[in-house]
Amino acid sequence: MIVTCAQMKAIERKANEQGLSYTKMMENAGLAVSRWVEEKTDIQGKNIIIFCGKGNNGGDGFVAANILSEKNCKVSVILCEGAPKTDDAKIQFLKLTGSKVKIIDFKEDVEDFISAVKNADIVIDTIYGTGFHGKIKDEVKDVFKVINAMKASNNTVEIFSVDVPSGVNADSGEYDTDAVKADFTCAIHSLKPVHVMEHTKPLCGAVDVLSIGIPDSINDEIEQSFFITNEAFVWDKLKKRPANSNKGTFGKLLNISGSFCMSGAAFMSTTAAMRAGAGLVTLATVKSLVSAFAGRLVQCTFMALDEDENGNISVNDFSALDEKLKSMTACLIGCGLGVTEHTKEIVKHVIETAECPVIIDADGINAVCSDIDILKRAKATVIITPHIGEMSRLTGISIADIKKNPYTTAADFAKQYNVTVVLKDYITIIATPDGRFFTNKTGNAGLAKGGSGDILAGITAGFAAQGIFPADSAVCAAYLHGAAADKCAQRKSQYGMQPIELLDDLCVIFAENSR
Repeated sequence: MIVTCAQMKAIERKANEQGLSYTKMMENAGLAVSRWVEEKTDIQGKNIIIFCGKGNNGGDGFVAANILSEKNCKVSVILCEGAPKTDDAKIQFLKLTGSKVKIIDFKEDVEDFISAVKNADIVIDTIYGTGFHGKIKDEVKDVFKVINAMKASNNTVEIFSVDVPSGVNADSGEYDTDAVKADFTCAIHSLKPVHVMEHTKPLCGAVDVLSIGIPDSINDEIEQSFFITNEAFVWDKLKKRPANSNKGTFGKLLNISGSFCMSGAAFMSTTAAMRAGAGLVTLATVKSLVSAFAGRLVQCTFMALDEDENGNISVNDFSALDEKLKSMTACLIGCGLGVTEHTKEIVKHVIETAECPVIIDADGINAVCSDIDILKRAKATVIITPHIGEMSRLTGISIADIKKNPYTTAADFAKQYNVTVVLKDYITIIATPDGRFFTNKTGNAGLAKGGSGDILAGITAGFAAQGIFPADSAVCAAYLHGAAADKCAQRKSQYGMQPIELLDDLCVIFAENSR
């Protein structure tokens, strides 16, 4: 289970109410940390320094210091922010009095601090844990620089972080540039979001979960909001196909996509929706493409739209489109659409009038960048599927900053505009308006080709058309899109595989799961 900081506090509060005191939890955590370090490395005869903050994470460090000092090693505690401030940490700090542990205040005992750092073999970081937000304070920045410099200058020094590497936000994964870069991180009781985020993995190193005596049953009382998508979730959400069904049972999708110069996007997204099991797919595109596709997309129907001199959709009268939308159970818009004044108007009109779920991809996303508040006027559920560049255009946030903090970017947008965000990068993140996160880890670098997004959009829309809850459609589509790509890479290689080919592997996955 993955829990947020607030959820972890709720778990600890419930444990305390059930008789496991906060003091005992701290003692258990310190004991678990000391055993964890001893299991991971040889501590015999080693110099161990424990960097402690002023909160409860530092208290865990005090307990571990006391226990480790009874082993055949030399232990020093570095007070990074002075004496502890929380009651439980104060209790554990007092227990160090008269022990073998050397206590060093990094600001006041400069010579002792330098000596301890110089001779250290093992570093344990208990400065902030889950309590970090924003930026590291200037008065302790030097501590973080020293910890990371120790590793950079001596590869034999091992760095252990307790709960979360200090300087990293446990929920969002946002981190200070001087955050601790750990070799090992222990998650106290449960994983936190930061432990599974790809962009913070290099900071966490190898991650282990340590029990501190909290009953697992308490987890069942917590409504989880952060998930790693797995097979069980997907097959629970996808609908079985009853023997007495007909094409209407599995919905009707209107795909408004394509232009003369980007015909493949319309073809691939339509094919993907059909492969995903939609009952009937109608491709609304320019007349020239209807003629071109008539012999290839024989299972779908068409809605021929006027086109301008450049081969883009041009519609001045929306009455026919509105009539078609009334009978649809989902609408996909944007794949290869092009960005013109006409296509912008079409996208805005669909958002404002469609009463079925709307999936907005590619140029559909680009079309709303100049009037993003249109999303707030949507009648129905909206899913947007931006890659990092499109997300940057939508939000005005640089690509570099989105990559550094993708979860917060996606979550803030989902909440502000009441949409489900499928943020595509080498790892796909799905953020829902109600605050849930899904991280998808299927897929491979063979998907880094034009057309992969069209396939994903089509699968997502195909699921939504069948009546699967829109956010679940996005989560299931991302998982299966990646899983099919993994199979495809085995057949064709990541170099040679093409997006359209993974639909054959999608069918194999469906067959293997008897759907």
